[in-house]
Amino acid sequence: MMTPTHTPPTERKFTLAKRIYGPRVVGMLLSAVCVGGALLGVQSSPWVWLVMLCNGIVWPHLAYRWASAQADPNAAEERHCLFDSAMAGFWFATMHFQVLPGLTLLAMPTMNAAGVGGRGLLLRSLLASAAGSVVGGWFWGWQFNPSPSLTAQLLCAPLMLLYPILFGSNMYQMLRHLDRQREALRYLSERDGLTGVYSRRFFEQRITQEFDSFQRHGKTVALVMVDIDDLKLINDSHGHTVGDELIRQVGKVLLEQARRADVVARFGGDEFVLLLPFTGSDEALEFVRRVQAAFALLAHDDARFARSGMSFGIALAQADMEHHEHWIAKADAALYRVKSRQRGSVEVAQAPSAAVALA
Repeated sequence: MMTPTHTPPTERKFTLAKRIYGPRVVGMLLSAVCVGGALLGVQSSPWVWLVMLCNGIVWPHLAYRWASAQADPNAAEERHCLFDSAMAGFWFATMHFQVLPGLTLLAMPTMNAAGVGGRGLLLRSLLASAAGSVVGGWFWGWQFNPSPSLTAQLLCAPLMLLYPILFGSNMYQMLRHLDRQREALRYLSERDGLTGVYSRRFFEQRITQEFDSFQRHGKTVALVMVDIDDLKLINDSHGHTVGDELIRQVGKVLLEQARRADVVARFGGDEFVLLLPFTGSDEALEFVRRVQAAFALLAHDDARFARSGMSFGIALAQADMEHHEHWIAKADAALYRVKSRQRGSVEVAQAPSAAVALA
C-alpha cells in the first residue's frame, strides 16, 4: 500500500533498567528459593539466611532505583548484571557446590548477561561468577557436597522452569519495541512532516524504481505534477498558518483520490507529485477531474481557500527518455505552461490535443 495515512508509532521512554526490573524481581525471588533449598542441607548461620533474603528480595528494587538515577542507566544495569553473576558464584560456593541447584542458579545471570550485552558481557559474567565462587570457596573453606537433597532439587525446579519462560517473554517484548522504533524511524524518513504524504526523498527512490520497471516491461505509468495556485496570496491575506492548512488539505485530497498503489508525495513548497502505475492519459485526466471536484467542495466549505486552486502537468513514461529526470522535466514543463496560460487547468505533455481546461 503506497498511500497510507496512519501516524508514526510512538512508544514510552525505553530503558534497560525498566525492562529488566520485573524479570529480576521474579528471578531473584526464585533464586532465593533455590538457594534456600540448598542451604537446608548444609550448616549455615542465621546471618547467611539474612544476606540471602536481602539479595533475593531487596536487591532487585535497589538495583532498579540506582540504575534509574544514573546518567547512563543501561551501563549501570550492565554492572548490576555482573554483580548478579558474582553473587550467583558466591552462593554456589555457599551451598557447598551442590551441582544441580548451583548450575540452575548460575543460568539466570548468564542468560541476562547474554541478552543485555551479548558475547562481551556474557564472558565478563562468567568471569564474575568464577570470581564469586573463588571468594565464596575461600570464605567457607572449600567444602564440597555436590549431591543435593531431594528437597533442594525440588526447590530449584521453579527457577529452572519458570525463569527461561519469563526471560524469553521479556526478550520478545524488547524485540517488538525495537521493531516499533525502526518503524517510527522509517516513517519519519519517508514522510513529509506537514502533510503526512511521502517525502521527496522517498519519491526519488520510487520514481527510479518505476522508470526501471517501465524500461524493462513497458508498463504505462503516469507522472502528475501538482501546484497550488495563489498560495502566496493566501499567506498574505490570512497568514502562513492558513497557508500551511491549505497545503495539508491539498495533501489530504490527493491521498483520498489516489489508489492504493499510487504514490503521493510533496515535491517541495506548494508542489505535489504523484506516480500512477498502469495509468494512461485518459485515466490521469479523470483522476485530475476527481481531485478538482473534491477541492471545489473543500473551497466551498472553507471560504479562506476559495481564491485558490490547483494546476496540473501530466507526463507518461516514454521509450525515448534516457533518465527519470527527463520524465520529471516533461511533467514540470507541462505544469509551467499551464501556470503561465491558465491556472487551474491541466496539460498532458506532448499531447496538446488532450489538454483539458478545468474550472
